[in-house]
Amino acid sequence: MAGNLEPIERRSVYDEVVVRLGEYIVQRGLRPGEKLPPERELMESLRVGRSSLREAVKALRAVGAIDVVAGGGMYVGRGGTTALSKPLSWAVFFNANSINQAVEARRILETELAGLAADRVTDDELAALRGHLDQMSAAASDPAAYLAADVAFHLAIARAAHNDVLYYALEMLQHVVRAWIRRILRKANGEPVSLDEHARILAALERHSPDDARRAMSAHIDAASRRLLAASPEFTDASEEVPVP
Repeated sequence: MAGNLEPIERRSVYDEVVVRLGEYIVQRGLRPGEKLPPERELMESLRVGRSSLREAVKALRAVGAIDVVAGGGMYVGRGGTTALSKPLSWAVFFNANSINQAVEARRILETELAGLAADRVTDDELAALRGHLDQMSAAASDPAAYLAADVAFHLAIARAAHNDVLYYALEMLQHVVRAWIRRILRKANGEPVSLDEHARILAALERHSPDDARRAMSAHIDAASRRLLAASPEFTDASEEVPVP
């Protein structure tokens, strides 16, 4: 199955392996749950070593594009082609420096959206935000439902800012954010890790206080970035290996 993959030109082996594996999944339209070629076959087709391949697999696992089953091989993950069709959503997981850049982008964008929303949010939009927060609270032990409500909360704030350009910018970045939250929730083992932070953001919006909303959102993003790094040891411990059979 891997025979059609082209050998990699050694410009940046690690980055190129990530890109090629992502392209392999997207171009073949592989669906979640479909099995990928074994490690040795991919190494031979791409002409790269085991360590480079495993580092690339880590990056794609980070966005849910690949799942690894110990003793069972690699499979297209639940994020699958949805994540990989948005280059931003997996390019930012190549290394810790890229994560820092994505955190900066998210802080700038969402902090300003929160400030604008505090001025412009309607009563109906506040009610919708309360609903999303209630859903997060009710789904504390259901990671998939918690993720959906968390993302919906942030997008609802973006809508409440009433700026279409900024909204669509955040919508693109949400492919990254979904992957972040998914990893954090996996590490949290069902604990509602950010409910209080979201509640403080909502309270600032209800007071129509742009400064408080910006501060609350910035604090949330800073805390979320720390949780992401804690849940992503592959970016702080280069010696870790992924058990790819």
